[in-house]
Amino acid sequence: MQMVEPLDDASAAAIGKAAFQGLVRFFRDVSQLRPDTWRIASAGPLLVLHGHGPHGAITAALETEPGASERDAQAVLTGFAEGSLIFVTALPEHESGVHDYLISQGFTRRVSPTMVAAATTLPLAEQLPSWLRVTRVDSDGMHALLSRIQVESLGVDFAPRAAMKRLFGLSPGGPVVHLLGLVGDQPVASATLMRFGEPASIWGVATVPEVRGRGIGRAMTLEACRLAHSLGHQRVSLYATPMGLPVYARLGFRECGGLSLYAVSRT
Repeated sequence: MQMVEPLDDASAAAIGKAAFQGLVRFFRDVSQLRPDTWRIASAGPLLVLHGHGPHGAITAALETEPGASERDAQAVLTGFAEGSLIFVTALPEHESGVHDYLISQGFTRRVSPTMVAAATTLPLAEQLPSWLRVTRVDSDGMHALLSRIQVESLGVDFAPRAAMKRLFGLSPGGPVVHLLGLVGDQPVASATLMRFGEPASIWGVATVPEVRGRGIGRAMTLEACRLAHSLGHQRVSLYATPMGLPVYARLGFRECGGLSLYAVSRT
């Protein structure tokens, strides 16, 4: 089992902050992994990443410290002519400086509570449904299927995030591991485990509409949690959608902060 540095502070606020810092490390590692095509810069309290994915240019701005202002947001948008732009701010009180401005610029907003659970409190012994098979994504073809499920289920603003995660390769022991759920030979569900410190983070839990309501989202989440625990993580976090929140709460996840994600695409 790989050793993971435990958290010194196990309070809800500290865990929520640690989960957000994992997202910051993900941003920084993207630029270090591919400095030829991804560059990172600062705009006040914002960390700004620029690069290219399979569907065009991507700009991502992350509020690393409280207090981003309208001027900071304007600096990010200066020169942004086309592509996808995502803007992430922490909840609850830190978004006031940029919220109205981004909405006025045509951004859509999604609020996602941070939820966390100790791995040992989760029902990890629960078996997968006999008709569901979960496999790790290990080829470009499988990753394309996974990305399609995530974008169709979670919205087109998920596409740039999926492209950024793909940069870390498909190694089963790497910092990003993708899981694909199949019923028979049909891909129907996805989940992505990101390991950029403690807690581990789960993203992209999605199920195609035709098979929703059968417990597949729960099964995919638990499979990602089992993997995180096997790799040495004591806690697992995720950012919940309205559809997923009751599923995660029943599993034992509890809220500890959150983020707002603003997105816009321009052609």
